[in-house]
Amino acid sequence: LRASRAPITRGMAEGGDYEQAVVFVNEKDGMSNDHKLAAYGLYKQVTAGNCDTSRPGFFNQVGRAKWDAWKSREGMSTEDAMRAYVDLAKAIGFEPVVAAAAAGGGEE
Repeated sequence: LRASRAPITRGMAEGGDYEQAVVFVNEKDGMSNDHKLAAYGLYKQVTAGNCDTSRPGFFNQVGRAKWDAWKSREGMSTEDAMRAYVDLAKAIGFEPVVAAAAAGGGEE
């Protein structure tokens, strides 16, 4: 269920956190299948929008589970899906890095 790099989304406060969360989830070992499917559904909603494919056949159980996870997010806005993805990542240990802190900036 590894996802490719998400497109850069400009103008969204959560854009940077979302991209960091995608990297975190892709590198996270030991995630439950439920978390993987939730992340997949949200990622697809962010990158592709509403599900526009037919449900895979009965014998493709993995494909059906992934399709169901994506379809369950139908109607969710890109911004809401990004926020939900970041929230999911935080629930499994993700901590966003603030750009200023990462660059060594900020107040002392």
